[in-house]
Amino acid sequence: MISIVICSRTKIIHSSLYENIKNTIGCAYELVVIDNSENRYSIFEAYNKGIEKSKGKYLCFIHDDILVLTQDWGVTLEQIFGNDKKIGLIGVAGAKVKTKMPSAWWDCDEKYKFINII
Repeated sequence: MISIVICSRTKIIHSSLYENIKNTIGCAYELVVIDNSENRYSIFEAYNKGIEKSKGKYLCFIHDDILVLTQDWGVTLEQIFGNDKKIGLIGVAGAKVKTKMPSAWWDCDEKYKFINII
């Protein structure tokens, strides 16, 4: 099962996000929505609260303003993690390198960026 952790800027997530997940994930999942409508937590604190509440084997952290276009993306994630125990993290956007200096992930040369966002 995949635990989908969402730090929500509203008290409840929009129905379009809920329906999108339900219609595209293709496997067992739970939604762990952390209400951050009053901006009480940093995103990291909210995600840590979500981890504490999660029951799934895999954790998926998403923002509350996305839609996934890939069908059966949950099945794909389970297969990737199940087939290669060396893989510990998958993302839709990020960089191959991260400097020691505090900075955003996108503060690097283009050749190191990997972005799968429309």
